[in-house]
Amino acid sequence: MGLSNIELRAVAGEIKKLVPFREAAERYGLEFDRSGFCRCPFHNERTASFRAYPDSGHCFGCGWDGDIFDLVGSLLGISFRDSVSRVNDDLGLGYPTDRRATLRERAELSARARALVKAREAEKAKEEADFRDMLEYHRVTAILAQAPPGSPEYIEALVRRDSAAYLAACAEERDYQRRCRHP
Repeated sequence: MGLSNIELRAVAGEIKKLVPFREAAERYGLEFDRSGFCRCPFHNERTASFRAYPDSGHCFGCGWDGDIFDLVGSLLGISFRDSVSRVNDDLGLGYPTDRRATLRERAELSARARALVKAREAEKAKEEADFRDMLEYHRVTAILAQAPPGSPEYIEALVRRDSAAYLAACAEERDYQRRCRHP
């Protein structure tokens, strides 16, 4: 026996907690810029008017609004039930969408979800640390350009210059690697 609509919505809710809208939408061909906008897949336009939010998307041009299941359903012309199954399968999440999960499966899915959230938080912490390293490098560079030579600020910046430059170069490399993984 298949899942009831309530159970299916619960599975959809779990999937939405795990996968941000933008990340899932990119798997279906949407290409977002740094500000979270892309060209809407539902009408022709020259400038990006489709905005990604953490759990939904909205087009300011045509007014389309919905979550990842609405997006997949609209793109592929399939029902909500089929779009939940499709997203689950395409993202390799492993939720059973045709029957109730066993206790063992629920425990495994819960553990996988916690690991995924923890990995996402660790990645965000690394990105924030890289941003701080780049900021420190630019701060040191600005002090060296503006402070009078021999002043305490200048000497401190001179001492920190090499380590700040090294950390900034490492941060740039990690940022490049992230962008290569998620074009």
